[in-house]
Amino acid sequence: DVRYPVGEYPMDVTFHPGAGFENNFNETTISVKVTVEKRVLNVKWSDGQYVYDGALKTITAVATNVVDNESISFTYSNNKKIDAGSYVASIIGFEVENPNYSLGSEPVTHNWKIEKADYCMEGVSFSATEFVYDGKDHSPTIVGLPIGADDIALGVSCSGSVRYVKDSGTTFTVTFFTSSNNY
Repeated sequence: DVRYPVGEYPMDVTFHPGAGFENNFNETTISVKVTVEKRVLNVKWSDGQYVYDGALKTITAVATNVVDNESISFTYSNNKKIDAGSYVASIIGFEVENPNYSLGSEPVTHNWKIEKADYCMEGVSFSATEFVYDGKDHSPTIVGLPIGADDIALGVSCSGSVRYVKDSGTTFTVTFFTSSNNY
């Protein structure tokens, strides 16, 4: 098992006549140039589909066609993010003991995404939903608004009120909003 670094190598090849053919053929030697070329790495990326939760997300890659389980480590750009969004990670370099590998067309890139999350609305409720007539407008109060993993609270805007019993068909409109780009 002889391993050659990338390059060109002269080699002499000698043909010996087999048993019984010595009188019909002469031993012949020819020179051949052998070229060893770099192996272009095939890259497989990790999934790269996440939902925002406030934690750092990292996408990585592995080389799938290395010889004899040689260890290859990649250097990346744009492969670690926290916030929701679409990203393009790149392999900008790699390290390996054997110099006989290449990335091919550099940089090797991969699209990945952190999806926006939904606020958990399980704790949201209305308080003060019963009123005694006093001639004034009344609206229920919203409590339990969630705070996102980025510490930005869900905002609320309300419109509509009830003054008289005959107003029972009145619409109370609740609009939720956030300044977070992650929800």
